[in-house]
Amino acid sequence: MKNIIIAITSVAFLAGCQSMGPKETGGTLIGAVGGGLIGSQIGGGTGQLVGVGLGTLGGAALGNYIGKNMDDSDKGK
Repeated sequence: MKNIIIAITSVAFLAGCQSMGPKETGGTLIGAVGGGLIGSQIGGGTGQLVGVGLGTLGGAALGNYIGKNMDDSDKGK
């Protein structure tokens, strides 16, 4: 659980470095949490940590992409 919190916090700080819309930010955070939880179900020991890390990063990227598209759609782009 400690590793999941560290990964989510890292993603949140990295996301704060960009100029993001509200749905993009929310999508990134929700994706990171969901991906980390799904990744934690894979493997055991070191493999589980890798699963959490990859799940967090993958979920954050996917959530960011979806949120950005939603923000762009709201702006009429």
